[in-house]
Amino acid sequence: MEAIVLSGGLGTRLRSVVSDLPKPMAPISGKPFLEYQLNYWITQGVDRFILAVSYKSECITQYFGNSFRGVPIDYSFEDQPLGTGGAIREAMQYLSKQDIFLLLNGDTFFDVPLSELKDFHKSYNATLTFSCYEMEKNERYTGILIDTNNKVTALNAEVIVGNQQSIKINGGVYLVDCEAIKPYFVDQDKKHSFEQKILPSLVADHNAVALTHHGYFIDIGIPSDFERAQTEILKRIK
Repeated sequence: MEAIVLSGGLGTRLRSVVSDLPKPMAPISGKPFLEYQLNYWITQGVDRFILAVSYKSECITQYFGNSFRGVPIDYSFEDQPLGTGGAIREAMQYLSKQDIFLLLNGDTFFDVPLSELKDFHKSYNATLTFSCYEMEKNERYTGILIDTNNKVTALNAEVIVGNQQSIKINGGVYLVDCEAIKPYFVDQDKKHSFEQKILPSLVADHNAVALTHHGYFIDIGIPSDFERAQTEILKRIK
């Protein structure tokens, strides 16, 4: 299984605590956050990474080089910021297998069993499968709405679960059918947002499904969660 990791984040909201690094390289207990990601997904069966890099890309390339723990790493470089959609489109050119691939946000960690996600994705023959995390409603995240057939019907939605108001959020871990998703990129500008352009089209076409997982989830994009990761991540990542 090949994985594309979006690793070009500027980390604007983290500048007060991490001023000179791309967001995935923010140090957690003495190691880059991205290293925890790669370690985890290697144990899940990923055998090749494509890192989509931009801001201070040399910090990533010099640290990881062409392989990590014996697993090859290739890089998709952006000469100018392309947005998440443009970055994914460029990185897809480096895929050696034109079937399904894992797509990861470089600033979030989500403990998702890859074998379970693959079985679910194949059973629906979907273009894209979301991995969702259920949490209490809060100001930082919006949810996605999923019907009884596990089809994603709306983004930026809320749903009541039991007696608690909770949301199912996009956990930043996707399985994607390479060939089926390519047409969605055809009419997009070179620079565009995957979340604002591609995902809504997939939902409108009923080509996205979602599986809810209950593993550890953290997004280090703001200082408070970055600080929380310092004490949590070694305890929580299996």
